[in-house]
Amino acid sequence: ASKPKTRLMCRIKTCENMLQGKIEYCFDCGDFPCARLMHLDKRYRTKYGTSVIDNLLNLRKIGIKKFIKNENKTLFCTNIY
Repeated sequence: ASKPKTRLMCRIKTCENMLQGKIEYCFDCGDFPCARLMHLDKRYRTKYGTSVIDNLLNLRKIGIKKFIKNENKTLFCTNIY
């Protein structure tokens, strides 16, 4: 099965600032949050009950390692019956 066009041509991933290596994360951009990111955030809030923008703000605040550690705690069940 082929990937949807939006996954191949992601306008956020192919943002000019990202492609030129000026920024690593969207929160590093002077336009954060841009219209594209706000549109994606609205869809994710509706469909998945999570905020891309809130996640990026949290990532900026605590760093990638701690963010991933926290996400692993919330995404994976550690209780074994």
